[in-house]
Amino acid sequence: MPLPKSERFVYEKNTLAEVLIQLQFSPITAIDADPPTQLARLDYPLYNVGTWPARTPSGIPRGVAQDSIGSPQTVAAYISKSQDETWQFVISREMWELKTSKYCNWEDFSSRAHKIQAIIEKNYNPPVYTRLSLHFSNIIRRSEIGLTKVPWSELLIPQVGGQLCSNDLMDDIDGIQCSMHCKLEPANCFLTLNTGLVLIGEERCFLIDSDLHNHGQLEVADATKLFDDFHRQSDELFQWCILPRLREALQPIRAD
Repeated sequence: MPLPKSERFVYEKNTLAEVLIQLQFSPITAIDADPPTQLARLDYPLYNVGTWPARTPSGIPRGVAQDSIGSPQTVAAYISKSQDETWQFVISREMWELKTSKYCNWEDFSSRAHKIQAIIEKNYNPPVYTRLSLHFSNIIRRSEIGLTKVPWSELLIPQVGGQLCSNDLMDDIDGIQCSMHCKLEPANCFLTLNTGLVLIGEERCFLIDSDLHNHGQLEVADATKLFDDFHRQSDELFQWCILPRLREALQPIRAD
């Protein structure tokens, strides 16, 4: 899916409900023997031991894997949250992830992720990564940006808004969802894009939920570059999805 190149913007009216990065690797038993509790407690002091969904062996459906070859449904996970619970760091023998519901800017998020990545690579030395995923969940609430009575057809491109952009249908639609999976650059990289109406209180809002990820092995040395490439593409994707009237209502600021 070729995305139009564009300048990078941040928005005074932030629509991001959640941002998440996850890196998966082949099981590392040393994580269970010596989890990184010091790292967790330094930045994310609310610490707990729990469980996390286990990865299904490649090419085997999850139900078949569990029923036929006895793969566990969950693995032990070490879950840490910030004091206000807006940041969460999770690590298991198969992956680590960082997510936030209070995203401020890319520089803050990426510095936190790179710090965790460096410590995990130093302490546990994963030979390769099997998957990198960068997930952005945007929720457009028209009531918060002075566009309550503006139709979605004036805010979203038709490829994203779908039937909401049809004058014949938009007033009668109270629910719509769309999901697609498509190729990105470089090779073996993909986008899962979920869009549609979501109900928050009594307001029907619009969700733009993107997951950029790779298929297949990723060299450890290449992870940081792919992480940054996915961020650039996610910016381009969001700007492609929205029309000028919505962009201006979000109060864009050109990023340095």
